[in-house]
Amino acid sequence: MIPYIDIHTHQSQTNHKDLISIHSLLPHERDLNKNQFYSLGIHPWYIDHYSSWSEAKDFLRARSTSSEIIAFGECGLDRLQGPDLETQKSWLLEQLNFFVESRFKVCFIHCVRAWNDLLPLLKKTLSSPSTSEKYFILHDFNSSASEFQQMIEVENLYFSLGNNFLKPQSRLHQFLDQIPLTRLFFETDESDRKIGEVYEHYLSQFDQLDGKVLKERIFQNYKLLFS
Repeated sequence: MIPYIDIHTHQSQTNHKDLISIHSLLPHERDLNKNQFYSLGIHPWYIDHYSSWSEAKDFLRARSTSSEIIAFGECGLDRLQGPDLETQKSWLLEQLNFFVESRFKVCFIHCVRAWNDLLPLLKKTLSSPSTSEKYFILHDFNSSASEFQQMIEVENLYFSLGNNFLKPQSRLHQFLDQIPLTRLFFETDESDRKIGEVYEHYLSQFDQLDGKVLKERIFQNYKLLFS
């Protein structure tokens, strides 16, 4: 049985033979489920929960020792919510440095209307030989076609489709067929939907794509990044 992969969620789920999910921890969430995987980072909306980066860094160091936590993030930039953009950039740079030096191979990125600010930072991080086995997953990916063309040229960037993808007016449909299956994931994020619904919506956009082939490809992507 090939499991569904819910690469980024805030739902409380238990992993089993049909599902592997990664729960993105928020500041107030302390208890970990032994049958759940997690990611840990400072979301741009919650920077103000910490008095300083030093406090946040100590928090990240202490919590990241848990074996259930298998990825970093989400972190990133958001022009619609959170502190001013310069503060967000400062914290993001600190977190990217933390990620590079950490045991984690994967970092989840949150970006809202800030690709021109964010993409150069990701490129710079990935340009070092020491980051050849580090990967970024752009969660709930949403961009223009021109922005996507810049991103697809950057190796080790993966695209996770979720809430924005499911909107009828989503810009992603303009270039959906240009996102390689080898760099694709799906997610439920804060919704209460099942991850299978996101897979099915993707399949509905392609007449010739078999559901088993899609599940196997996403599972292989997961194993590549998290093995």
